[in-house]
Formats: sequence, structure tokens, C-alpha cells
Amino acid sequence: MSKVEPMDHLTELSEVDEFCVENVAEFCLNESCDLEEYEALINQLQDQRDIMMEHVEKLDSLLGRLKGVQSEVDAGGDKSADDLQSRVNAKLGLEKIW
Repeated sequence: MSKVEPMDHLTELSEVDEFCVENVAEFCLNESCDLEEYEALINQLQDQRDIMMEHVEKLDSLLGRLKGVQSEVDAGGDKSADDLQSRVNAKLGLEKIW
């Protein structure tokens, strides 16, 4: 018996696979495809868009947090690189590794 993945589990396509899906979508728009193919393409493209949107949200969060650190450092005057690194690590929830 094979294991069924949960419906909310999205897998990011490789660049090559994404390119192939986009090419098939273009082909279907210019030629003729079955309804099932249209539905599959729509689902695949929506899944990839959702994955990308989640990634953009994470990047926006990191940018906002980094800009907050930058503002604190700018307001604090001349700070050392170690102090800046400590503030960035604290904002990102990272511990000092070295």
C-alpha cells in the first residue's frame, strides 16, 4: 500500500520542470488540450504560485527585521561590527556559532 501525501503538502518544481509546465500551458493556450490537462496545469501553476508567495513573505519578514536592526544601529551611533552582528543574530533568532 502506498503512502498518500496530505493535500496541503506542496512540492516546489525544479526550474526545468517549471519551464516544461509553462511550455505546456502556452501550447494548450495556442492549440487544443483536454479539459483534464487544463485543470492539471491550473493546479500545478497555482501550487507553484503559492510556494513562491510563501517564500516572498519570508523574505519580506527578514527584510523588515534587518531594517529594524539597521535603524537601531543608525540611531545608536558608531557601533562595532561584532555589535551589529549580535543585533542581527538576535533579531533573526540565531545563536553565535563560533
